[in-house]
Order: sequence, then structure tokens, then C-alpha cells
Amino acid sequence: MNWLESFLDGAMAGIGMWLTMTILGALSFFALKKFITKWAAKTWSDIKQEAIKLNGLTIEGRLKTKKSKNK
Repeated sequence: MNWLESFLDGAMAGIGMWLTMTILGALSFFALKKFITKWAAKTWSDIKQEAIKLNGLTIEGRLKTKKSKNK
């Protein structure tokens, strides 16, 4: 086997792994999307409810989720 065949074998293996990981990553994201959204919403509501308390100082946070149109 010469260096060109070795290079092509490695390139094909790399492309195959990249394709497999991309497809599996997308499928797992779509399968877990509901869970991730619920977790993020619950975490953010807990943060808003409790605020962040540092040595008696309360920091309130806001998250703007909707775009407003200028009229």
C-alpha cells in the first residue's frame, strides 16, 4: 500500500465517522429537544423566582424571548 492509498483510506474513514456523528447528533437532538426545552424553562423560572443572592445583594434578571417590531 502506498501513501496515496493510505491517505484515501483515512479520508474515507474520517468522512464516514463525520457523517455518522452528524446524523446521530441530529437525531438525538430532535429526540431530546422537548426535554431540553422543559429543563431550560424550569431552570430559568427558578432563577427568576429565587433571583441571585450575593451577600444580601439581590440581582434580578430578565430574558427577552420575543422580538418586538418598531412601528
